[in-house]
Amino acid sequence: MKSYSINLIISIILFFYSVFFIYNFLYLGIILDNKWPFNSVFEPPESFGNDFSRVLSYLEIYGLTYYLEGIIPNEETFAHGPLSLIFHIPFLLIKSILGWKFSYLVFCLIFTFSLFYSINLLLKKNLVSNKSFYFLSLISFPVIYLFERGNIEGFTFIFFLLGLIFYYEKQSNKSIFFFIIATLIKPYTGIIFILFLKEKKYKEFLISAIIGLAVSLIVFYLYDNSITLEIKKYFLNSQNWFEHCFKSRNYCFELSLVFPFKYLISLDQLHYKIFQISLLFFVIFIILFHKVNFWQIITLFNLMIFYIPPISHSYKLIFILSSVVFFIANLKNENKIYVIYYSIIFACLLSPFRLFYIESFSHMVSTYMFYGVCNFLLFSSIILEIIYKNYFKNY
Repeated sequence: MKSYSINLIISIILFFYSVFFIYNFLYLGIILDNKWPFNSVFEPPESFGNDFSRVLSYLEIYGLTYYLEGIIPNEETFAHGPLSLIFHIPFLLIKSILGWKFSYLVFCLIFTFSLFYSINLLLKKNLVSNKSFYFLSLISFPVIYLFERGNIEGFTFIFFLLGLIFYYEKQSNKSIFFFIIATLIKPYTGIIFILFLKEKKYKEFLISAIIGLAVSLIVFYLYDNSITLEIKKYFLNSQNWFEHCFKSRNYCFELSLVFPFKYLISLDQLHYKIFQISLLFFVIFIILFHKVNFWQIITLFNLMIFYIPPISHSYKLIFILSSVVFFIANLKNENKIYVIYYSIIFACLLSPFRLFYIESFSHMVSTYMFYGVCNFLLFSSIILEIIYKNYFKNY
């Protein structure tokens, strides 16, 4: 069933690429002579690698510090974790010597090598036994989209996945190292440390907290201003960023719950935050106090990574690859329909639905319709399965 699941996921992804190519690219783009976005796979050509270049430009203008002057202007926003800026410094040096294109090429090559290294490690650990997982990763739309955007989210996922691999292999020290790096780049991945509480590894959880705090202080020490000022600016920056995103109608919410709650239910910021925190604690409660399969824990964490931030671009769906890994690794005697059902959902989340455009709908709405339904099905199915197995299976 393991090979069957991988092959099914690959087949579905390729099917949706074919549909996109025939309908959007050939029919709408070529035959009907529509311009971008119908005649292109990615963003406008002039914005290629825009996320990568924006961070480098930020470093050139402001240096190693968090910008903060009232509500943050769009082009001067930086709300990543403190390690993210430092991570980009070598690429800024390469840019100053060899130019932006070469710097971006190095960025993409390192990401590709890191992704292949992670997959090779999965094969060595026998977490996946099929080498077609290399192909699955490369054709996954979030991976392709990350190459186009140049967002550090790809590296965040690599560190996150490496941490999961070593955690699964009972190598806590290595997993703590990679989880801390991922969290310092994108703080919302820090939810993964709940794993240690789940398995009553309180010592490891405490060590993670102490080391994470120490490394954070060291990273902030490297910034241009004092540690206390940079920490204060970071939290104020994050708050202003959330408010700025919540008020704007021009951002890609795509996977975030901001979209339905802002536009369909019309919640204000306060009520949305209350819901956001309640949902997070509900998921933590489900994980900590119920019998839950490892792949389900990882998938619930991934869904929180999509849901909680004010903006979630579809490249974040790369985290679904970790769900696929541990779903397949834990397959034993599951019903074939069960395997097919989850394989289809995973495949849809890794498919290029962001490329489809529905007439009379905005791009953001159509994208959220596709991925939002899949995420909801995945979340509700896992929660209902956990409740059934914990409370009703023996009746």
